[in-house]
Amino acid sequence: MSNKLVLIDSQIFIWGVKGQATEGQEGQIPIAKAFISWLSENDYKLLLPVPQLVELLSYVPVEQQDTIMQFFTKKFRIVPFDELAASKCAELIYKSLNEPELVQYRKEQKVTKNKLKFDCMLAAIAIVRNASKIYSVDSDLKRFANGEIEVLPMPVIKKPMVQNSLFTGQAIGSTES
Repeated sequence: MSNKLVLIDSQIFIWGVKGQATEGQEGQIPIAKAFISWLSENDYKLLLPVPQLVELLSYVPVEQQDTIMQFFTKKFRIVPFDELAASKCAELIYKSLNEPELVQYRKEQKVTKNKLKFDCMLAAIAIVRNASKIYSVDSDLKRFANGEIEVLPMPVIKKPMVQNSLFTGQAIGSTES
């Protein structure tokens, strides 16, 4: 059986669950919604690390946070940033701060140390919780995961078209007569 535990980055959550986008990104909302639906329909389990949960809840008015938290608890596998994840995170941060290619990348892309730490926390949690992959629109996350987990862009899911028969008007493959 294949591993169907995946992590999706916060931006995909915001587009796909909250249905919110900044100007110019509105087209990502239906793509993210279709992708999250596809994951659910195909029995994937979504990992939601506590640091990411904090980030997501910070966009929600305080009076709505309990309701959103209940939704997350029902739909996602919420996992802590524990000692095992901390150890892996420290390893990823060390490599990101010391490997010449990653040092150069951080400098060129102007990646802050705080962003580096957060990305490494998410990657570390996914790695130690044995997620099969991370889906992200953030190229920094892929760099800082340092090849230890597959980091893929959000795919565009094409919904199968239902074609009606020219003769009966019913969907092809339909069992109705």
